[in-house]
Amino acid sequence: MSGIVAAPAVQRPASCSSDLLNLLPIFDVHLGQRVGSFGTAQAVNRLREGFRDVINRAPLAATTVILNGGDFTEANDNSAQTPQSKNPLAVDMDFDDISDVAVDVTVEMIDYALTVSERVVYQGLKGNHDPAMAIVLRQALRMRYRDEPRFELLDGVDLFTFEWEGNLLAGIHGDQKVSKAENLTLAIAARHATAWGNSRNRELWRGHQHSELSIAVPGMTLYRVNPICPPSRYANDNLFTGQSDIQCVTYGRGGGRRASTVHIFQD
Repeated sequence: MSGIVAAPAVQRPASCSSDLLNLLPIFDVHLGQRVGSFGTAQAVNRLREGFRDVINRAPLAATTVILNGGDFTEANDNSAQTPQSKNPLAVDMDFDDISDVAVDVTVEMIDYALTVSERVVYQGLKGNHDPAMAIVLRQALRMRYRDEPRFELLDGVDLFTFEWEGNLLAGIHGDQKVSKAENLTLAIAARHATAWGNSRNRELWRGHQHSELSIAVPGMTLYRVNPICPPSRYANDNLFTGQSDIQCVTYGRGGGRRASTVHIFQD
């Protein structure tokens, strides 16, 4: 990792609002998944297209937060099985190759975000498909951006929390045993009591189940997002239906949303 070349300086944006923050929840990309003629190359183009589209259409915010919510890659090693359940996976390349692709496309997203925001914050979470990938990405990015003061890499690979100007944003992959909205809300309130008290807008983001759902409970709203990947063979075989998209949510100083930008993938 120490041999990674440090990122060159990226030109600062001409203008962006210090009163705004953009959050991009990146969940369930499943790079390396093979479904018919769809494979890694198509998945990279899909992520690149959607990411740039929502960034370009969203309000220009001084801070951009990229939350990689897990299952960024389909597999965790060369066994072509999920680590815990040992479910078989259809993949189109070895893990060492897909890890290169995952690092490259993540660097591309961060570099692009640095062109439109003064500050970029990143955190990657473990998914049930790819717990090792969160570690790979973290170490690669730590070395890649070691000389870039406008980039911040948050600690931890299990839980995301970020407090900003009256907003408390949280995230998990979604495969945790504690899954009820009320219990998750209480867990965030207990673990981050000071940030909870300082915030008037609180949101928790999750993926994993590949379907969109929002639940409002006293104190916090939980958002389960659609996947970025297309339906897998398992989803198709079991007649699961749903939409694939990527979104960028804009928050304002003082707490609360200011805008929401969505890119819907047509499959």
